Amino acid sequence: MAKTLIYLQENGLTDLDALDAALAEAHEKVKTSRSDIKAIEAKLNKKKDLQRQVLNAHAGKDLHAQYLKLPKKKQEKFYEENRPALMLYDAAMRYFKENGIKTIPTVKRIQDEIEDLTSQKNAGYTEYRESQKREKELQTVKANIETILRQQEPVVGQDCKTHEQEI
Repeated sequence: MAKTLIYLQENGLTDLDALDAALAEAHEKVKTSRSDIKAIEAKLNKKKDLQRQVLNAHAGKDLHAQYLKLPKKKQEKFYEENRPALMLYDAAMRYFKENGIKTIPTVKRIQDEIEDLTSQKNAGYTEYRESQKREKELQTVKANIETILRQQEPVVGQDCKTHEQEI
């Protein structure tokens, strides 16, 4: 009980309303941190997908150029011999077109963006864990306060004076 009271005093939580407000604020911060992390992870997944498509495009670029230079009669055989790489190249080109990407970004630029997003995600997780810790502390304090208050309530059927003397 003493630790709970000291915690309340140190954190300026002088009444139950202030404690409830702090707990609601901590809960909201946990939710916000979680949604921020999810948004960053979604961006990170898109960048990784873009990176994969850029790598596929670069890998198949020369083969595709060779394919286009061949006469029609030899194109089918060439395509069959190099089907996996050419299919990946075609898929990458469709991805760029579907996503409105007119100029293919460099692998270095994408990698830098991925590293930046990863850094943001890690910072977000740190903030999230701190928010969770604060929320848990406040929940524990509130539970302790409720326990203290229940112990001080007069028992039904007992004389209040007797109960006060016990305290």
